Amino acid sequence: MKKTAFYNFAVISNRGARPTDDAHTLGIKVSDPILQALCKLGVWDPQTTRVCSSMWTGVWEAPYVRGNSIDSAATYAERAPQPEGPLPRDGSTLATEHPGVDAFAAMAVLVLRRLGLWPSMAEHGPEHPLPTRLRCIAKYDNASAEAEKEKLATKYDLDGLVLFCSSTPARPPALLVAVAACWLLWGQPTSPHAKRWGREATCRLIVEACGADMSNTTMSYRDQFRDLLIDMGDHAHEDT
Repeated sequence: MKKTAFYNFAVISNRGARPTDDAHTLGIKVSDPILQALCKLGVWDPQTTRVCSSMWTGVWEAPYVRGNSIDSAATYAERAPQPEGPLPRDGSTLATEHPGVDAFAAMAVLVLRRLGLWPSMAEHGPEHPLPTRLRCIAKYDNASAEAEKEKLATKYDLDGLVLFCSSTPARPPALLVAVAACWLLWGQPTSPHAKRWGREATCRLIVEACGADMSNTTMSYRDQFRDLLIDMGDHAHEDT
């Protein structure tokens, strides 16, 4: 029996699709005031409008208060609303107005936290790979010049994930979140640091948690995720 995904994922816009269930929608990188008002669970938009609210817990904070700068939606997702605090309830919608690697990585962090796969704050060391990869995404997302973004994407083995999250036509958000979750867990498969990439049981958990459509029944989930990231990485390098 197919398991129900923890969350729904959506790309919204003021001129197109809007949240279908306002009361249970969290806006991640939603900067339009009209759309923000439709995200009743809260809005995480630390870079543009500097609004970070988690209304299911009553938490509202400006991301630059207390000397604790939050530089991306993905890094905010790691600790919001509190590092070990309650997450949006199952069945909630995670929606973004600005689809890209930062937004989908933020959603992936929530999925991994919900699965118990994100390291606790006590386990965080300066070299822990998951928060380290998260900071790489933040650095990339905050770069203003396109040339700088390209250099950072190459430096951090982000090329494939960035291209996958921004490709046209857009892929289903659930698949983008699932791939981002795998990248956060294990990095780019072709990286020299990725000695043992992926575990099938964990990949299956991610597919079920995201409700991702992995239609190739002849390949393992691990191999499908691995091939997607390798193919996108190859395409990214061809374009440079």
